[in-house]
Amino acid sequence: MSTALPPVADSATASQVSNNERITSSWRNLRRGAAVRAYKDILFQGLDHAQIDALDALSEGGEMRMSELAVALRVERSTVTRAVDRLEALRLAKRRTVHHHGMGRAVLVSLTEVGREMHRVVAAARQQLMDRILRDLTPSEVQQLADLFERLIDGYERVIADAQQPTTD
Repeated sequence: MSTALPPVADSATASQVSNNERITSSWRNLRRGAAVRAYKDILFQGLDHAQIDALDALSEGGEMRMSELAVALRVERSTVTRAVDRLEALRLAKRRTVHHHGMGRAVLVSLTEVGREMHRVVAAARQQLMDRILRDLTPSEVQQLADLFERLIDGYERVIADAQQPTTD
């Protein structure tokens, strides 16, 4: 299986390359901005991105298998295990093992009441931050940005799916 990305089409114009560079730079700045210590401490209450992602997924999906959480977050199981370990240490999540006749055991994870409250606090802070970030945009521009981000993610998912397809050399 090849995970190499296909080359940019030869027909890419200087304008397309310039716009691609602008988008890449903006994407990088968004990631870096989200990693700023003050942002993490104020918005995420000291939690890291993996923990916040796990809180989001568990809040939306309820109790789930660790393997399901890994799939939902698009990370390796070991990454989920570390995030859940940290959430458990903070009493934000809990695990339990269940045994299914003929299917072996499964480890289920869910939010505690403290975890649900933490998620509410983080979600409210995130909404306030987004309101501040978008305040200079018109409602129409916010709608357009949301639509474009969804299309961008669709394209991203398509490229990832294509890269995971076996190639015939």
